[in-house]
Formats: sequence, structure tokens, C-alpha cells
Amino acid sequence: MAGYVLQHKDRAIADLEIDQVQGVVTSVSQVYDRELLVPRARTGDEDIALWWRERAIPATRQNIGDFLAEIGIATTGEYLVRNLGLSLNDCYWIRPAGLDIGWKDVNLFQNGSFFEIRHRREDAAETSYSFSPDSSTGGDLPKWWVEDNGEFFLLKGNLPGSLQQSYNEIFATLLHQRQGYSAFVPYSLASLPSGETGCRCRCFTNENEEYISAWDIVGHRNVKGNESLRGRFIEACVAGGLDEKDVLAHLDYMTLTDFLISNSDRHLNNFGVIRDSETFRYRRMAPLFDFGNSMAYRSPWEADIRRTLKEKIKGFSSSSGAAMRNVSDYASVDLSLLPSIDELKDIYSGSNLPEKSVGLIANLFREKTVILGKLQNGISYSDATGIYYS
Repeated sequence: MAGYVLQHKDRAIADLEIDQVQGVVTSVSQVYDRELLVPRARTGDEDIALWWRERAIPATRQNIGDFLAEIGIATTGEYLVRNLGLSLNDCYWIRPAGLDIGWKDVNLFQNGSFFEIRHRREDAAETSYSFSPDSSTGGDLPKWWVEDNGEFFLLKGNLPGSLQQSYNEIFATLLHQRQGYSAFVPYSLASLPSGETGCRCRCFTNENEEYISAWDIVGHRNVKGNESLRGRFIEACVAGGLDEKDVLAHLDYMTLTDFLISNSDRHLNNFGVIRDSETFRYRRMAPLFDFGNSMAYRSPWEADIRRTLKEKIKGFSSSSGAAMRNVSDYASVDLSLLPSIDELKDIYSGSNLPEKSVGLIANLFREKTVILGKLQNGISYSDATGIYYS
């Protein structure tokens, strides 16, 4: 066990004891200011420990075992500790007790990545901290942060043997561009460190503006099953400084475009707000990102509108029907500005998908646009799809 001070920039939040091998918080000895934590970690010490544990990349990340063995680290939790919990999402980090360093010494936004500090404790051997934002970037797909002319870019891979998720990002980028919607993260194809083809996007945060996920705003270990997380999220956004109309408009647009591309993975870590890192007031909704798990990506050779409409999705709702029921304005998306079927086929022709699969996902997208057109004309979701939802 070792002592650390959890900090936000140079403001101390709490004294922690951390198991360095497992990377988990074993005790919280003193809390200085709970209001500096993300909302879901403020209730009690257990919530701090849970928030910290979920900050580490998942053990289910592709090829993570081989990577950790290569750098001599046992767990993703240890990887997080070795990197002092630093992230490009926000300004939280842990300072080893007895080490006289501050935010200016570890700030990734200013110092870049892959720099190193060595620290010798009185009762232990020398410990090195090699700072990289990779240790706190969530998701199961391979991911790397790289710097290019002083800017950070995220590189992201695909499921083994597939390129579709990267091409889904490219198609979604075109869709949002055609809609003239500025609050999204554009993606482009890129070569990965592994030599494979993936995609890349620019970091949308900085040391003055940090990303706080919807889960960090409303998620809690004691959330009741019948409680409306969507309602809680909207209330929290308004309390944090955002205009309710802007929040609802963003959620409407997100729900409709995710419906069109059959995105099943809009979980509560995949959207949120941009927060002022000094005042903690919310500045705006975070730009939409992560569109890869779309277009029947797990089995595009079986892409089918009926199957897709019945598919479980992640997010505030467990089905697309329930999600669409919450939309206030179906006209948030202009159907006349959507990419054409020919454009869709042209984009996916660069992937390794068979022509038949490309045709099936094109049909899926076409049928989704037909359904949205019916909704815009006042037809109910059930009548538009023939599927009733709970």
C-alpha cells in the first residue's frame, strides 16, 4: 500500500491509500473537499474508490495482456497508478505522498506525453512514473494517443478481422457534416501503430475545458431501477449552467442520428458535458463522438431492420423505441441533407466488407430514414415500424 493525494490540478481532494499492484483504493483517510469530485463520487468514500477503479482502462481491452507484460506491469489498475491517473478528459490526478510536484509538472496538455519522473520513497525502491494518457482511455478496442504539432489525436482500432467500425466513424462524420451540426467530433482514416487501418480524431478538451460524462454526472451505485437517469441528467445540466432547450435539442439530435446509423453503444460514458476546469460550471454539451458500434457492426452479413429495431441498446433507454419516445422534435434531422445510398456504398467499398454486406447495411440505413420520415409526418413509432416497445 502507498499513500497518494487525489487532486484536481493543484487543489487537494483526499488522502488515499492505494494498492499499487491492483491499482485500487483501499482506504480514504481524509477528504478535504468533496465538491471537487465529479458528482457521482461525492456521496461517500466507496464512491471515490469506485470512480477511481472505473478510471482505469478495462481488462477486456484487446491485446491488453500482451501490452502490460511487455512494459512489466501486472494490471490495468497498476498502469493507471504508474501514470498518476492522468487523463486528457479532465484535470484529476494523484500525487505520491512526499513527492514535491504540482500540476505544472504533470499537466499532459502542457508537457505532452511520455515524460518520466522518478521517486524514491523512504521505505521502498525507486518508482518511475511514465506519463501517458493511454492508461485512462476507456473502451475495449485498441487505442493510442499521439501528438502532432502540439495537438493530441486519438487512434482507434477495430474488432479483429474487421475494418467496419472505422468506416462507420467516417460515414457518421459525413452525416453530421451534411447536417451542418458543429457539436460532433470528426474522424478520418489513419494508420495505427500496429500497422493496421483504423481511424483518428482530435482531442476536444484542454486544461481549461474538461469532459464530464453523463455517468459521472448521474451515475451512482445506489441508483434505483425505476429512476429516470435522463431526467436527472437534464436537471443536472441545467443546475450546472446550461439552457434546458439546448440540452434537449442536443439529446434529440443525438438520439435521431444514432437511430439512423443504428448505434447501439451510446452508453453514459459516451456523451456528457464540457466543464470549466476552474469554476466547475458547465459550458456546453460535449461534442458527439464514438459512432463505431453501428450499422450491424458485429454481423453486417445479417443486417436486417426488424432484428435491429428489436436489438438492445445502451444509454438512457434499453431499446430504440423507448429512446425515440423521448424525442421532442423529430425534425431535428433534415432528411434531405442525409448522405445518399450511393455515397454510403462508396464509403464502405473501401472497407473489407463483402458487397452483399454493404448492400444490407445500405438497406438498413434506407429503411431507418423511411421510419424517421413517417415520424416527422406524425405517425407513431409503433405504426411506423410495426413494433411495440415498453
